[in-house]
Amino acid sequence: MIRSNLIVSFLCSIVLFHPALAQSVDELVNKHLEACGGLEKLKAVKSMQLAGKWLMVPLTEDRRLAGPGKEESVTVKVKRPNFVRTEILLQGQALIQAFDGENSWGLRPGATDPDMLADDEGGVGEMSDLFLKELSDLDGPLVDYKDKWNKVELVGKENVDGNETYKLKLSPKDGYVRYIFLDTKTLNTAKVTRPGSEFLMETCYRDYKPVNGLMIPHTIESKVDGQTFSKITLEKAAIDVPLEDAIFKLPTKPQN
Repeated sequence: MIRSNLIVSFLCSIVLFHPALAQSVDELVNKHLEACGGLEKLKAVKSMQLAGKWLMVPLTEDRRLAGPGKEESVTVKVKRPNFVRTEILLQGQALIQAFDGENSWGLRPGATDPDMLADDEGGVGEMSDLFLKELSDLDGPLVDYKDKWNKVELVGKENVDGNETYKLKLSPKDGYVRYIFLDTKTLNTAKVTRPGSEFLMETCYRDYKPVNGLMIPHTIESKVDGQTFSKITLEKAAIDVPLEDAIFKLPTKPQN
């Protein structure tokens, strides 16, 4: 009995004095949403248009560095419910990648026949597919998290870019587990990790600045198996810009 009481007392002391375990997931998520600008403002956003520079780093088929990256101008357009379109200028011509809520597709400069990004399993296409789907969620993974996920757990703390973060484990109703890391000081999202078919993808969010009362990351860096393959540096961000649904839709293939 004495031994049992000692064990219970020890476990209670861990919960009471370990900050990462002392607060509930609900409390942490609520604080995070307030830090982002508040649940009401987040849900009120209908669309967003971002502009800046996109550093694209070429990778080999086995996801190793294939050469130096090149920075190009980029525009990112996001609209509810889950649409996103990116346009990268390459020597005056647009490289387009988009997600229309069902399909992730890409259109190379001068091409009329779109590429289905998810078909490139384990390759750059699948990486782009995962990245687009993440960008398409204006709310982020923690708004209405009880409806989105089967289970969300606070599993401890971890260092991200030299800063301490809370580590949350997001278990879906089906599919792969995702992790989200919240800065312990600002409570902004520092990193999100998710597995692909053959790799681990992580997206880091930095340089938060207020835009219409919302905290928007102005640097978004994506890595696969620890190797950077994409980095967006924002120069402009606008909320509730009118955007037509048609620009996100998979283009119809030309008839022969």
